[in-house]
Formats: sequence, structure tokens, C-alpha cells
Amino acid sequence: MDRRAFLSIVAGSPFVFGLRELLGQEATPDFVTAALQRMKKTRRYGVFIVIPPEPESRKCIGQGLLDQLAHHPLGDRAAVELFCAHVFVCLTEAQATQAGLSAKVEGEGVLRMLVDSEGKQIQADRVKLDVFKDRAGFVGSFSKFIHGKDLTRLRDQAKAIQDSMSEEVRQAAARLSGEDLRKTLPAAAETIAPWLAYKRYFAKDGEPFSTVLHVYYQQQLEKGPVLALPFGIRADRVVGEDPCPPCGGGGPITTYSFRFLSFYTK
Repeated sequence: MDRRAFLSIVAGSPFVFGLRELLGQEATPDFVTAALQRMKKTRRYGVFIVIPPEPESRKCIGQGLLDQLAHHPLGDRAAVELFCAHVFVCLTEAQATQAGLSAKVEGEGVLRMLVDSEGKQIQADRVKLDVFKDRAGFVGSFSKFIHGKDLTRLRDQAKAIQDSMSEEVRQAAARLSGEDLRKTLPAAAETIAPWLAYKRYFAKDGEPFSTVLHVYYQQQLEKGPVLALPFGIRADRVVGEDPCPPCGGGGPITTYSFRFLSFYTK
């Protein structure tokens, strides 16, 4: 048996990611308003993905997004960092129009729109459906779309957050002790995640800041709510076990993945 085949689906209702108080609801929640509020509160960009009408395309996008966030403690972190530092939203064209978001972008592919923390639309383009199937392609495409050329948008976003950062967090970011990486900075990550992502790219040693985002996400998986996951999706969380981790340090270790159910389209 494959060493990652030990999976069990968490019992209970499906998750409405990002909306803890709405877990398991069948009626369409006002997730767009909730996403905009979260963007404003956490000073994050919003990535609004307009889902096409075809069922197979929707499934590809939904499961593709969730696959980016499958979690193995020793796995790649790049996709997770994007979702921790920004707010992803999946909605229909009608829902986007109702929210005052629209863009005329010629060509084929899935429409995506970038919106700042105040709700202002920044840019829009189309992305090929295949991008959702490939982690490296997804990270490359969406990083460039969100952060801008030479990461200019991420830099400006990080500067604004740093200017209002508490002294306690500043000192923790300078020390980077074990307790800072495990407790102090993850506790602050809800409001400084884009700054952590920026430091991960531009600090002399960016690995500690990547670790903080990783801890922040793992705490969500273990304790809930899973705020990093896209708004507008219904899904099951799957908890697994890797009995033989490749690090050779023993095991087993807990893994997480997600099974796409549907989008809230009505």
C-alpha cells in the first residue's frame, strides 16, 4: 500500500472556507461581502476567480485550487504562502457583477480580477485552465498576477503593514528565536501575512518567514477555521497519515487535503 494512502474523511458537514459561522449551510452565504471585509481587515489583496458555466471546468478549478493547499509538513510551501497572504474568491459572472466587479478581457481562459484591500479593482486577465492543475505553473502565474512586476505591489503592501507594526512584533522579527517563530509571529500573522511573504522573498535569509507562514497555516488546519482557503467553495477536509516520512526521522505525521464538492453559484 502507498505510504500516503491512509486517509480518512473528517466526519461532519462540509466546510465553507473562510466563514466559520456558516459551516455546513446549504443556502448560498454572502461570501463575497465576507471576503471583502476580510481583505479590508487584514490589508490583503483579493483574487476574484470567475468560474465558467461548464461543470468539468468548474471541477477542475475547484479541485485545482484545493490541491494547491494539500498539506504535508515536509512539502512545498510556495502555494500555501499565496493563500495565506491574500484572499481568494470564486464566484460566477452574475455574482461578480452584483458585487460591482467586471472586466472585458478578450481571449480564452478563466477570468481573474485583482482587487485591493479597499475594494478597488486593480487589474484583470485570463488564465488557462491547465494552470489550476499544476502547482509550479499556478504559483508562477498567480504570483506575477498578484505581486506585479518585480514584486512591486507586494513591496508597497509590506511597507504599509510595517509602518503600523507593533514594537513587540518588530522585536520578534529581529530576534527570530524559536518562540518567535512558533508563537509570537504566527499569532500576529493574521494582520501581517503579506509582510511575512515579502520578507520571505527579500530578507537575507527568508526561510524563517516562510516557516512562520507555514506554522500559521498548520494552526488553522489543526484548530480551525481554515481561513486561508477560498471563499465560495464547499469542500470536505481529509486528514491522512504518512507512516513513513521521507525525512527518515520517524513517523507517522499528519497530512491534510481537501475534496471539492461545489461552488456557491446561486
